[in-house]
This record gives sequence, structure tokens and C-alpha cells, in this order.
Amino acid sequence: MEFMKSRSNWVALIKQNPRKVNSYNKANWSDFKKNLTIFTNMFTKYTHKDPNHLWNMFKAEVKRLSNPHIPTRQINSRADLPWVTRKIVKLIRKRDKLYTRLKRSSSHKSHYTESYI
Repeated sequence: MEFMKSRSNWVALIKQNPRKVNSYNKANWSDFKKNLTIFTNMFTKYTHKDPNHLWNMFKAEVKRLSNPHIPTRQINSRADLPWVTRKIVKLIRKRDKLYTRLKRSSSHKSHYTESYI
């Protein structure tokens, strides 16, 4: 845990560990669906009455099937700054989009570009 001095008091920054995130747009959905239909055929014939047991069984199967068919990627950690609110993040994104639009436009004047860089 790191400590950083803000204007009035010390703020603790908790460093996040890198974590894995699923890349659903790169998933192999056809094989995933094929394996899931095989499971559902077996699952519908299962006569256990406890819904919690059935749910846990279904959830475990979906998790097991997602490992080979849905690739994951590791995202790096970032320090969340407590003084950067959602409103500030939105303003930063708006600023960056406007700057990108300015760079892309062919009719911009050179003094505009120099003043924004």
C-alpha cells in the first residue's frame, strides 16, 4: 500500500494486481455452443430436484467450457486516484476525443495545432 499526500491529508493508494479478462469477441462460439448442447441434452435428463445443485452443476459446466473456447488476456493494474471522479474522467475523454478530431481534420490551421500540443 502506498501513501500519497493530497491537499489536506494522506490518501492510501491500493495497488491492484494484474487480472485476467475474457475476450468474448475472439471466442470460438460454434464449438462452445456444440459442447453446450451436448451438456444440455444430458442435463435435461438429470432428475435431481434441488435447484441449487442444478445451478452449481450448470455454472461449473459453463466455466469449464469457457476455458478452452474463450481466450483471456491479462490487464495491468492501475492506481485509482481518489480525486479523479467520474466527471473528471468524462471531461478527460471529451478533451482527448476533441484533440483526436482536430488532428484528423485536414482543414486545421497550424497555429491551432501548436497551441494544443
